[in-house]
Amino acid sequence: MTHPLAEALRAAGARLGPWPAPLETRGSKPLESEGALPPPLESPLDFGDVAAEEAACHDSVGVVPLAAATLVEVGGKDAPSFLHNITSQGAKGLPEGGGAPALIMTPKGRIVAEVAVLRAGPERYVLTAEPGLGEKLTEWLDRYVIMEDVTLRSDDVVAFAIVGPRAAAVLERIGRAAPTSDAPIAARFDAGLIRSRDRGATAGFDILVPPADAGALLDALAEAAAAEGGRLSGTTALDLVRIVAGQPVYGRDLLETTLPQEVGLEESHLDWEKGCYIGQEVVSRLKFRGHTNRSLEGLLLVGDALPAPGSALRAGDREIGWVTSVGRSPRRKAGIALGMVHRDAREPGTTLTIAGDPPIEAEVVRPPFGS
Repeated sequence: MTHPLAEALRAAGARLGPWPAPLETRGSKPLESEGALPPPLESPLDFGDVAAEEAACHDSVGVVPLAAATLVEVGGKDAPSFLHNITSQGAKGLPEGGGAPALIMTPKGRIVAEVAVLRAGPERYVLTAEPGLGEKLTEWLDRYVIMEDVTLRSDDVVAFAIVGPRAAAVLERIGRAAPTSDAPIAARFDAGLIRSRDRGATAGFDILVPPADAGALLDALAEAAAAEGGRLSGTTALDLVRIVAGQPVYGRDLLETTLPQEVGLEESHLDWEKGCYIGQEVVSRLKFRGHTNRSLEGLLLVGDALPAPGSALRAGDREIGWVTSVGRSPRRKAGIALGMVHRDAREPGTTLTIAGDPPIEAEVVRPPFGS
């Protein structure tokens, strides 16, 4: 899928390419999925200087023009109770203009989608998710609408990530007020959607607008970021921010075979106090068991080579996991990665080998990576 702003982005110096590329293997095994993963979309990988773009996202502000995002509106008299029973968060208790990160799971506790549940009105909610998930997410929700008064509508919109300590100042410069809420996520629904976005050690917001409004917004955001000492940045820098924080992304670190506790989402995405929801029995049983057989861990790579996502992780002759996300961080002068690691080998400081020609040595570290 071509980026709707491809011509303008190339004029600004962007190198365009597919992002995020989903996994095709899990170590030595082909990836088996219960449904289609989102296809990679054409995105600005960088604007010619990954080091400066990564620095901007940490020290001032980076504006990343993402290709698209999935937006699903859920309305109707029964929308609060419907989402309360479907998602892992207490949707009924969210204030208007507030939201929370949540999971939609199978009855076996496997992740169908990671979403933000945002309350736009008494009987209106908006779910945001990774690009390409609109049809899948809407079909999944629709199968549970039986007699409820619930309407579902999916839209693909153009998304901009604003990342860094000067993110709120950029919003102010373009005449948009930063959303505020006591809820984990704050949102505003005027002139598109603005939502706060936790990106680990650095603050940020996402702006989602119809494609027709995206060109003018790109120009305004680029000018505002430059005035705050920042710049347009690519998805490579955004990935580095995410990997450093240990945050998983759907299609790469999160798959339809993943349990929430395997990727560290049990505290941020699950409401342990609310009533029953789909998948709750399995994740609750796992909580009281106390551990998972594998978990998402950080990997500090040795040398200059970068492994392909999906490459097998080995401890001696034993295959104990696979690489999920990878990048080279100019800020840390090292290759960094996330990987799914068996519990026998996930202690920080453990040395692993990543399969390849030649093999790559990696040390297990606990995100966030040191600065």
